[in-house]
Amino acid sequence: VEALGGELTEEAAGATRTVTVLLPTAGTAATRPGPRGVAAQGSVVGRRARILVVDDEPYVGRTLRRMLGAQHDVEVVASAGEALARLAVPPAPEVILCDLLMPVMSGMELHAEVAARHPNLAGRMVFITGGTLHAAATRFLASVPNPVLEKPFATEALAAAIEQMAGPDAVALPAG
Repeated sequence: VEALGGELTEEAAGATRTVTVLLPTAGTAATRPGPRGVAAQGSVVGRRARILVVDDEPYVGRTLRRMLGAQHDVEVVASAGEALARLAVPPAPEVILCDLLMPVMSGMELHAEVAARHPNLAGRMVFITGGTLHAAATRFLASVPNPVLEKPFATEALAAAIEQMAGPDAVALPAG
């Protein structure tokens, strides 16, 4: 499934087991353009990065943790408020994967708070969006240079965004 650019997840609740398979439409896995602002690069295999995922959808957080957890240290929070609390405690993440549209505080508002409180981290945010955006979100994305991944995104696009944000100046973490 992953080789085709898809995702496979499994959840159990009592005697019920749900298996979800997400596959890109025919031909899109190889031809889908990369995310805005992300150059095609190699992966960060062998180098761990601290990644903070901020998404109000539990499924997205679990999926990103599963996709990235073998190569990176991944922490998932369900709101912008939780992200701000986490950012107040060292060590800082090297990459922040942030849902753009969340209740209470959006990814746009979180970006403004991060820029005010932790200016060096605002540029390390990668925005994730489900597609249809309102005018304010469109204007916001046009005003910032941060990469944007549109759901569903290819694993390669996610790896390229992490590589770009973690960069060579980020501190490598020990494996494990």
